[in-house]
Amino acid sequence: MITKLYCLSLLALLFYLGGGMPEAQAQGERFGIRFENRGNTSLVFPDPFIPGPVQVNNWNLALNGSFRKKIDKQKLGLTTLTLGAEYRFTRLNYAGFEVAPGQALVQNLHAARLQIDWVRVLNPKKPKWILALLFRPGIFSDLEAFDWHHFRLEGAALLSYRANQKAIYGFGVGRSAGFGRTLILPLLQYTYRSPKFVADILLPSRADVGWIKKKWYWGLNASIVGNQFQLGNLQNGFPGSDRAGVSDLTLGPVLRYKLSENNYFLLEGGVTALRRWEFRDDRRDGDQRFIQELDPEPTWFLRTGFQIRY
Repeated sequence: MITKLYCLSLLALLFYLGGGMPEAQAQGERFGIRFENRGNTSLVFPDPFIPGPVQVNNWNLALNGSFRKKIDKQKLGLTTLTLGAEYRFTRLNYAGFEVAPGQALVQNLHAARLQIDWVRVLNPKKPKWILALLFRPGIFSDLEAFDWHHFRLEGAALLSYRANQKAIYGFGVGRSAGFGRTLILPLLQYTYRSPKFVADILLPSRADVGWIKKKWYWGLNASIVGNQFQLGNLQNGFPGSDRAGVSDLTLGPVLRYKLSENNYFLLEGGVTALRRWEFRDDRRDGDQRFIQELDPEPTWFLRTGFQIRY
């Protein structure tokens, strides 16, 4: 019962720190690998940087792994520590333009972080409340030069309450760059699980509902996916910018098939909306930090992968 409560309390919170890795942590993975491709979209840059619209597409490769250990004396799972690591590579491809002399456009982006999760059942006799503390120290960069600005600490704290056998409510606070900027945001969680229906909601980041039938899971997902990267090569961004932020709203169906006891095949697709790219210079103050904001057109995405769960 305690182990089940522990897993349910973290379904949505772990995604909030995924930095654009949908489903990567949301189901308590021991190992996961995913490949994502996005279609061409039109992006309008200001003159004289690049005249006219540019066609942009990208693909992503994500890997994550972790192990979990009970650290209370009775090994009952009252206190659990999870240690892991995540890596995500993004490749941006451009077509139909020539940049201004002395400028370039960022193509390769890297996000590598450690996963440190401490979870405690507050009252083992009445396991209604769970406190979760999550830490994500990592590097978010184009890796063309490196200093301490490329390092960032993200994290979250969530207090969850188990209302009954199926429903869990939670609230907390988190620090993440999922919206393209590093923000501290309040978190509201609702999780519902029955043998045939699942709802996993964490505001303001995601909403996920699905139906289970034998080895199949069919669902619908809406998620904010993004990150913020430090640019070591200043020619990769707009003149004067040293950071790039990206954020998308992704909408679409989710399919998961149970291959064996803890092994699953994943397939997800749909459209992106409310897209935003941002170039900024945090060495400046106030609104002068924001060098340029862009609004890519919506496009399709397709994501496939494999996961091993606990």
